[in-house]
Amino acid sequence: MQYCRLKHLISPIRPAEFFENTWGQKSALYAQALVDVAEIMTLASFERLIASLNRPQEGWLHFARGGVKPVAVDMVDSNGLLELRKIRRAFADGETLYLTKAERLSHPLMELARAIEIDLNSWGFNVREPVNAHVFLTPPHSQGFPVHRDEHASFIVQLDGYKEWTLYEPIPEFRCSGVEVLAPGGVDPLSLRSFKAHTYRMQVGHVLYMPEWWPHEAKATATHSLHVTLRMFPLRWMDLMREVCTGHPALADALPRERLDEGTLLDQMLGILDSPAFRQALPSLLEASMRKYTVPKSVLPDDGFRQLLELDHIELGTRLVRSAGAACQVFEKDNQVCIGFPGGVTCGPVSVKQVFEFIAQTTELRAQDLPPLEDIEYDRLVIVRTLVRDGLLRIARTS
Repeated sequence: MQYCRLKHLISPIRPAEFFENTWGQKSALYAQALVDVAEIMTLASFERLIASLNRPQEGWLHFARGGVKPVAVDMVDSNGLLELRKIRRAFADGETLYLTKAERLSHPLMELARAIEIDLNSWGFNVREPVNAHVFLTPPHSQGFPVHRDEHASFIVQLDGYKEWTLYEPIPEFRCSGVEVLAPGGVDPLSLRSFKAHTYRMQVGHVLYMPEWWPHEAKATATHSLHVTLRMFPLRWMDLMREVCTGHPALADALPRERLDEGTLLDQMLGILDSPAFRQALPSLLEASMRKYTVPKSVLPDDGFRQLLELDHIELGTRLVRSAGAACQVFEKDNQVCIGFPGGVTCGPVSVKQVFEFIAQTTELRAQDLPPLEDIEYDRLVIVRTLVRDGLLRIARTS
């Protein structure tokens, strides 16, 4: 896939400028950022994709018109496949087709979502959930959802047709008041009167960035619309607090049996958080929590079966590359050095830490490129073959 990085979505703006001036602060339209979105998805490939779904009514395909509902059971045949004639008729009658988890079904979206996740991480932004993709096909003169807000930031990529978006920028007083607890879902239009509205008319190849929690609505006008929303969930303080507190035994205890007023509960809770035991455990708890969010969890398909079959053919001069969408991190645990990557961890003696760090910083290498270690001999082929077997590296193709 040609467009597989965040920088292509915001072209011609550079990532440094985007993260400094736009991310989390304001919306932005990147007109004609993507030249050939057909590489991502077309109207025809969307139809083929939903036609191949097994039991699509179970959390995959939905209808949206003023709200969301699953595809009716009678639109699925006895083999668990969609009755396309009925789906087309519903679309013609004004229903938006809403496909969730599309990055699990479409390889281009799978690669794009992973690339964005790794790019965010490289700029210092961790996500609490993997970046994912939802696809919407809306008929002319239709609107899938009323004005609402989401708990994720979004890149909206227009794939076919046109769509008009209205985003409501929260006023500074709203952001800082702390009075309203933000929650995803519908928003009373009357509450938006003091918000600043931004209208964007999306054409094929346009990319729209929207910060999390911004109320918004979108509608197709004279023509249909096919777009994908790439959803990004920034890691929040509350997520980190939940991770850290879960790992501390004293916070796992039940509350005292007797009835306590709020002041006493507050004192006892602060006593635990300010205790020497919690302070001593906090650095390791934070390290473990952040490690969890630094490396993507899932493995992408990257010709892995072929790699296993060719392990014995890897030689010192064989060119190896990082697997698709693989980020990695080196850390020490239980007197070993480990390199973590999507779907796995490979560990070895602490003496090879320098070798693991070299691999983590390199996207292309040969076994013979691994650094020498003072007073230590090690088998370079064993290390690279192990990492190919486990999925961090793969044999580079010559064509």
